[in-house]
Amino acid sequence: MSKITTNVVGGIIVKGDKILIAQRSDRTDHPLKWEFPGGKVLPNENINQALMREFREELGIEIKKYFFLMDYIHEYKYLKKVHLHFFKINDYLGKISNHVHSKITWTNAIDIKNFDFLDGDIKIIEYIANTDILGLKSK
Repeated sequence: MSKITTNVVGGIIVKGDKILIAQRSDRTDHPLKWEFPGGKVLPNENINQALMREFREELGIEIKKYFFLMDYIHEYKYLKKVHLHFFKINDYLGKISNHVHSKITWTNAIDIKNFDFLDGDIKIIEYIANTDILGLKSK
């Protein structure tokens, strides 16, 4: 049986030398795994619209500035395949509040590998570890 591909967006919010990460609810698939805020692209929207909607729903913020980082396909076991699209969020309006996750927290890029992330997020975590996403090297 062929796996259906689901488009998913994720956003990396950077504040100083910290990155916002979120722990999934214990009532979802992949319970209590860590991830970056975001979610599925609905049939009536593009990835940019999905990013805006997901951050409004999950964190209560309006994204002002963002840019594309990378995308890739990850195949999970049990007939699940996701096309992940990651963005760096540079600016937003509002105060971040947790609307859907078990927890949200700010962590250093170096410490991000200490969290139990979704398997599909491993490539973006490697990207974060091997690039200057925080913009600290130029300072």
